[in-house]
Amino acid sequence: MRLIRIPVALLLTCTATAAASQSKDPPPTLDGYLTDVTGGQVSAGNLVGLSQSAITQIQTSQDLVVALKPFTSGSTKGGYGLAITPARTTITPMSALSYHKYWYMRLLGATTLSYAETSATISSKDYQKYGVSIDTSYYTEPSDDPVIGADLAFAACKPGREKAKEDFNKAIDADPPDPVKIAAAKKAWEAFEKKCIDDYREKVEKTRWNASRVSLSVGSGWIKPESGAGSKESLGNSVTLGGILRLGDQGAGYISLRRSAHEVDLTTLGTSPTYKSSSLAAARFTYGSKDENGGLKFLGEISNADKTKSTESNSVFRYAVGLDKRVGKGLWLEFRLGRNHTVDGTSSQTTSLLNINFAPSSGLFSK
Repeated sequence: MRLIRIPVALLLTCTATAAASQSKDPPPTLDGYLTDVTGGQVSAGNLVGLSQSAITQIQTSQDLVVALKPFTSGSTKGGYGLAITPARTTITPMSALSYHKYWYMRLLGATTLSYAETSATISSKDYQKYGVSIDTSYYTEPSDDPVIGADLAFAACKPGREKAKEDFNKAIDADPPDPVKIAAAKKAWEAFEKKCIDDYREKVEKTRWNASRVSLSVGSGWIKPESGAGSKESLGNSVTLGGILRLGDQGAGYISLRRSAHEVDLTTLGTSPTYKSSSLAAARFTYGSKDENGGLKFLGEISNADKTKSTESNSVFRYAVGLDKRVGKGLWLEFRLGRNHTVDGTSSQTTSLLNINFAPSSGLFSK
């Protein structure tokens, strides 16, 4: 009888070990924690009028965002933007452990590089605008960060997981081994393995889109005639401090403070360019839908754009309403309707925009 029990015990041991080895711990790098809670942000687009918004929306946890402006409105034309977060790709991956352990690694892990360009007609002449930006963000409550939150959720079940593994090993080492007890211990161990993974995945999938965060963005923009005749002029060097404050389960307040220096006065292009400096403040309230993924968001925003300054940073919406809608995995439509100043600063105009933001997640850099 003992000779029969030993092979049975060995078989159950191998089966349990194989099952345990097949369960996956949380991914070791940041590309495994990407979420699709908002349409993403291309910060450089704010410097060239791609979005017309004065709000620099804080970058979400996608690794790549492509922003398209396919339709024109008033003097603005179509354009595009691209943002990439290197530490969240498999090109230059960052260790999730380092990200969790060190605050400065979180800043580095969220560092995003972006480029955008668009066109505009100014005084009957076509111009090309383009800009670059580097920015980062930081969760004020670390547990709201999908990387940290998921790791904490996984770690919370670790004691039970280890205890179940220990009980299984004891059942195997019993003399004589009892196949019934071994099978029960195996089942308990597998259950804890599954719970740990499920807790981790649930935390990532239920990342709050409106979690409180702060951001810092630094960028520059330029403008030049599309014909090639004429000099390249500066749209300004800007520093933007932003923040999101969580307002209940579905609301969020945004604030953005931007300081721009050496901005060309757009009315002086083609003659003798003059430059100005300005400060811009803006606020936005966003309300998300009741579904846990936040696939529909309504918003309203205001800014103190100065009509006496004909610069790019002051051509943004003075006030606007809009909505963001996810229409597919990583695919968002952003609609805006608002009032902003004309380029010459002599009047205000109504501007409507429909932008497409696409975040292909980590598929572009899959292992």
